[in-house]
Amino acid sequence: MNPDYRGEHELFVSYHTGSSPEKVLVVSLIMPLSSFALKLVSPWLLTDDTNFWLKIITEIVLLVFPLVLCLTIWNSHIIIFISSLSALCLSLILLNPSIRCLLGPRKKTYKSNSSSTQSKFVIIPVRCSSVFKTFLSSCPLFVLGFGRLVAIKALNYHEHVTEYGVHWNFFLTLGLTKVLCTISLNALPVYVHVVVPVLYQYLLSQYRMTEYLFSDERNGFLHANKEGLWSLFGYISIYVSAVQVGKLLFKPRNTLKEWIIFLGYLLLAGGMFWIFMLFSVENIEPCSRRTTNLSYVLWMIAFNLFIMAVQLAEVILTCLLRAQKLMLGPRTILMSNNEKREQYRTILVEAVSQNALLFFLVANVATGAVNMCVQTLYTSSLTAVIILVCYSSILCLGVSSLYKYSVQFKFW
Repeated sequence: MNPDYRGEHELFVSYHTGSSPEKVLVVSLIMPLSSFALKLVSPWLLTDDTNFWLKIITEIVLLVFPLVLCLTIWNSHIIIFISSLSALCLSLILLNPSIRCLLGPRKKTYKSNSSSTQSKFVIIPVRCSSVFKTFLSSCPLFVLGFGRLVAIKALNYHEHVTEYGVHWNFFLTLGLTKVLCTISLNALPVYVHVVVPVLYQYLLSQYRMTEYLFSDERNGFLHANKEGLWSLFGYISIYVSAVQVGKLLFKPRNTLKEWIIFLGYLLLAGGMFWIFMLFSVENIEPCSRRTTNLSYVLWMIAFNLFIMAVQLAEVILTCLLRAQKLMLGPRTILMSNNEKREQYRTILVEAVSQNALLFFLVANVATGAVNMCVQTLYTSSLTAVIILVCYSSILCLGVSSLYKYSVQFKFW
């Protein structure tokens, strides 16, 4: 990469305050709304005999393109887009011919159980495994981390050192967080981990650690990678909270009522953590991913609880509409009791889940290739959107091909 352009690019990505927590949450609502719209549109567009690739293209258009557009040229009209998408979903429900069943007497009642609900997010539970076994399972992440470091230095690729440090990166943080969390969860009670972000914030505030982490001091390995090393305290707190939420999520629930109650708990907990986050931002420090301070930890917990609640609400609503035969999709599966029930499966989501790490790695490499070949700072908005649409489409089609032919890459 040209040294002059590299300097311009690094300057461009530096000193940004980022979006507000509220805007990030609003943007994140696009995906579950798009997913719900897909389930409503599918009965009108697709049939059992529809070609696999036509289904994939439909899912890319309805799931991926709205998010790409809302993060680019529609960025200033997100609220309008979400409102329009919600109105479209409501219209499709009302236009369904089966809506007449609500106007007459019901001759049959329908029940939903836990097999009708699916969570569409990934929580990584920590089991009581040995530290050595956990370290072995994390080795691929360490290899990827060191490989990324070598590749960036060799290609003279631009890097934002204030993100993780001079030599550190996301893969090293992820691998080390997993190992440290396994040690701490096996050695200490869960309630002890609640103190970790509070004590870490005390260090940041009272011992001027925040000033140190925001300084330009880079002498020696520890100072050069101070953001990546010290932020581990925050990531450990987030990881432990995710493990506890995961345990509650995977608790057996046999009725739709139990899932609705759990949805209420998620919304209540998300609201409480959001209030705690606002209090922390107002009275302690603003959210900072660079330091992973208390405000950031509270924000991540609240944000993920809300997103989890929205996704669960979308699944519950789908179950209720399906029970009333207001959503008649083209894809069905036979349950164990030989009763035919509608089961909505988004192929694209399943394809990405099947090769999640590979998809992430290829996306990173593709991003680097685009940045190396195109001077993105001087690219017009239209050209940038075209590149992003082609980029996302190629990635989705590639991972769907692996899914179609049952190819799965396991790194450990």
